Amino acid sequence: MCVISNISCSEIPQPGGRREQQFTLPSGAVITLQQVRILITGTANVTLDDGRIGATDFSICETYYLCAPSGTNVECQITSSECFVCTIVDNPIETLADVNVNLCVGIQSTANVTVALEAMFCQPREQEFQLSCPTPIPPLSCSTQVTEATNPCPEQNPLRATQTGESFCFTTDRVYDWVQNQVESSVTVSISPLVCVYEVTSAEGNDCTGISQGDLVCYPCTTPCEETLVCTNGVCGLVLTRTSETCVPCPSGAIELSQDFSCQVPGGRVFNVTQGIFYNEIQPAVDDANPNDFLIVFPGEYPQTTFLTIDKPLTITGFSAEVTNVIFPDSLTNTTSLRLQADNITISDLSFFGPTDLAAGDEALLLIPQRGIADYYQGITIRDSVISGGERNAFIKAEDLTLTGNTFIHTGDENSIEFQGVLGETVITNNTFLGSPTSRGTLTFQQANNDDVFDGTIRIEGNTMEQHTQFALFNTSGFINVSVFIRENNIDHQDRPGSSIIFLPFNFPGLDTILIEENSITNPNENRFAVYVDYRFGGTTSPNDDQIQVVRNFLDVAQPWGTVDDTASLIAPVGFTTIGAAFTMSLGDFDLVDNTVIM
Repeated sequence: MCVISNISCSEIPQPGGRREQQFTLPSGAVITLQQVRILITGTANVTLDDGRIGATDFSICETYYLCAPSGTNVECQITSSECFVCTIVDNPIETLADVNVNLCVGIQSTANVTVALEAMFCQPREQEFQLSCPTPIPPLSCSTQVTEATNPCPEQNPLRATQTGESFCFTTDRVYDWVQNQVESSVTVSISPLVCVYEVTSAEGNDCTGISQGDLVCYPCTTPCEETLVCTNGVCGLVLTRTSETCVPCPSGAIELSQDFSCQVPGGRVFNVTQGIFYNEIQPAVDDANPNDFLIVFPGEYPQTTFLTIDKPLTITGFSAEVTNVIFPDSLTNTTSLRLQADNITISDLSFFGPTDLAAGDEALLLIPQRGIADYYQGITIRDSVISGGERNAFIKAEDLTLTGNTFIHTGDENSIEFQGVLGETVITNNTFLGSPTSRGTLTFQQANNDDVFDGTIRIEGNTMEQHTQFALFNTSGFINVSVFIRENNIDHQDRPGSSIIFLPFNFPGLDTILIEENSITNPNENRFAVYVDYRFGGTTSPNDDQIQVVRNFLDVAQPWGTVDDTASLIAPVGFTTIGAAFTMSLGDFDLVDNTVIM
């Protein structure tokens, strides 16, 4: 099948204007005509029976002689167009189609002329039964002269109006000459080959410019198409998953890989993209990797016989957390399973499952330990992964840590994540924290020993919590110039009683900004608060006036708020204890602005 598109034609301007030439007619008369050159452009689109397609732009130049003197315009119009494939030649490199193009072309020379038109109309008469109207103003015309004319108004109308005449002028096109012609031409169309089409499952590396996850990639056809390909050019690693087994035309918008990519069928379950080496297990791949290598873990289950340690800067990513599962043995109780012990580690799209032994009482699935006293590993990122199991999901000491897009499934009877020291920018965004009937706090910031330090910014934004006693607890011991931003979180305690956001006031001077903004907090358990300062365990420091900013939150907390030992606001579920060491806190330390409170 062949179709013409984008067809157009126009005059080609000639230096010095249209050249004149004399012609002798059969009658012997001699006339002078002007040479007009026309450019016709379009696109020939070919689709073969096997689905392969191709398209080629074409241009045709034609010369015509018309009466088209200086001052006239030349207008060109394609009145019909068609094409058909004459021959198809299959070469080793490409397939070529010889296409015939047939067009009908109309060319006119025109110029603007002014035409005078005589028109007759009736002057309005006076209305004899009402007050007289102002003298009418005649319409504009070519001439100001108005002539008398025969009155066409009915004679039987005794109140007939007087008819007058007037000349009107208007401008229109006059056709000086017009020719029609059939144009035939041939073009060669290169037909795209059939290819295997893959979806980019993963695109990782230092430079994957123009290629990202979810893109379609066309690769030379093999029958059947390989299920998975791993491609690398040394700086970018791609994992490709086929969209169909058969070879098809490359779809519009798909990417053709450049020749510097080398692709191969995976030879193992873990691929070091940087070195081009395959492994069957994760730990050997980590052990053999060089710092800053990029590793891809293919779908499947990866049972571990012991803990997994990553002790060098690496990027390790799976296809997705749903299908790439790392499973730790039940023997790892009262210890940790996944240990991150280096700067600049990135973990993504993996699921980690660890044991939960309520009797053992102190295991954690994830551990980021300190490097030294108040010296923490930097630049660790965990994203789009699942962390499931452990009395605690994690013990963490880190600098510039990012947890984003993860799901933490807590099945123990301790806190989910204990941050024992953080420095720099701590980013906890868009995670889901799922608890159990025994779950306690979600995010706890408190020292493990007196050398642990908290300094910098803590951002807790866009997260979802279900079935925990607390959302965030800040034991301010060890705090140095810490700013806390808790924004746009969805917090639902369900059957787990506890206050949502808690501050233990051992060192309030170590806190700078406290912003609790646009959160949704649901707590059906009585005697609890959305925001609470708890002096029952000690501490004598107090926040400043309006330091704890509680702004534009949706607060659905069961009443009464607090117990007889608490001081509670009358307008929002915030408060503090009235027992404990001496302190100077008051409700004025809460800045309550535009909150929606369900009473």
